[in-house]
Amino acid sequence: MNRWALRRMTWLVVTVVAFALQGCNGGSSGSEPAVGKIVSAIQVAAVTRAEAAALFIAASVPLVPAYDVKIYKIVYLTTDESGALINASGALVVPQNLARPAPLLSSQHGTTTLKFDVASTAPAAGQPYVHLEALAFGTAGYITALPDYIGYGDSGNRFHPYLHATTLANSVINLLRAAKTYCATNNIALNGKLFLTGYSEGGYATMAATREIQEGISHHRLGSHGGTL
Repeated sequence: MNRWALRRMTWLVVTVVAFALQGCNGGSSGSEPAVGKIVSAIQVAAVTRAEAAALFIAASVPLVPAYDVKIYKIVYLTTDESGALINASGALVVPQNLARPAPLLSSQHGTTTLKFDVASTAPAAGQPYVHLEALAFGTAGYITALPDYIGYGDSGNRFHPYLHATTLANSVINLLRAAKTYCATNNIALNGKLFLTGYSEGGYATMAATREIQEGISHHRLGSHGGTL
């Protein structure tokens, strides 16, 4: 594992926020944009416990994987800085053969100047895995969402609005909506717990999403069966 990947792991957690989620009816009303709607979901990689263990050992990370994982590229709907509905991308790491309902976690990446140095494109770039921290969470039993942000991945032809709270929060929250829809559609049980983590720009994105969740909690819920926030 290269030094950059190790540094990413070392500086992983800027903040972790946990929420107890409450159920709600799925979907948004007909008058609201279909933010969080899945445009496509394609499996791009699979990593066994043995493969993950070898990666952790190479990076001197003292973790023992508990689960094999499959990695999916998710294209979903979100809104840009002007409020227009656009396609955005991210990755979803799904632990296999879970014996109990799983928590949902969103990991926000740090500042990068490379349009395709993001989770959904890593397997396509020849890597057998997404960023190391995503494997750490996924192989520990967390359903792990990794938003690319606007301006990266499938929206790489667009300008990235750096440290723009609204679009970063929307990228995080709408991928979480898509992740919950994916889980509900594929009979993957969630336990109603949500964790957010990030570093560098991802720390800012995490706090922006946290604020959006907290401010909207009185009239919306990110429900345990693919509802709206």
